[in-house]
Amino acid sequence: NSWLASNDLPVIERAKNGFFIIQAEVLSYLKVDYQTESAGQTYIFSENERAELILLMILNKREELSLIHFTSALQVSKNTVLNDLKFAQTILQPHNLAVSYSRQKGYELTGSEIQKRRFLLDLVQRILQKEHGETAIETITEMNKQQKADIQQWLEQVEQQLSLTFTDEKMKQLPYILAITLGRIDQFERIDAAFCIHYEELSDTKEYQAVELLL
Repeated sequence: NSWLASNDLPVIERAKNGFFIIQAEVLSYLKVDYQTESAGQTYIFSENERAELILLMILNKREELSLIHFTSALQVSKNTVLNDLKFAQTILQPHNLAVSYSRQKGYELTGSEIQKRRFLLDLVQRILQKEHGETAIETITEMNKQQKADIQQWLEQVEQQLSLTFTDEKMKQLPYILAITLGRIDQFERIDAAFCIHYEELSDTKEYQAVELLL
């Protein structure tokens, strides 16, 4: 109902018999044929889901992002996206991050890169737990099945080299996390030197050798 109201559409009401009443205007807007079962094929993201997807788009961006990018990807109005951006700010507060906008750089996250990477881990996990979450992430990251399979194969090599086993959940999350992280590195989004461990402290570890497989 919040989404409907933000798009100037009549809200869904509940009748005394327990059925939900959806006005024809809403069905027409969504292009849903209510005389068939095709309504089940239409999924509308909630405010929280849209806010999370917007944040993922920002973390994964390869170009300056504007409102048009968000409205196109989420198929909602500019007013809805503006409200979603406000909601996104509340999601970011515990992570010491914020959304900012400038004409030169478009929408981006402000805060330390290490915090952005940590937030990315949490964000991907949360989105994948949602209905249609994986499809949404695949669309945003533009990851095809072959790319995903390649990364999963690398991860299997890491498992063998380190004699460990990733959980199914982690094996599902890591391809997207790694793809977005490597993309950020390509965009020169680097972790501040104060958070880095020196090369000498890592180079002789088996973890370092295993990570080489991913890079």
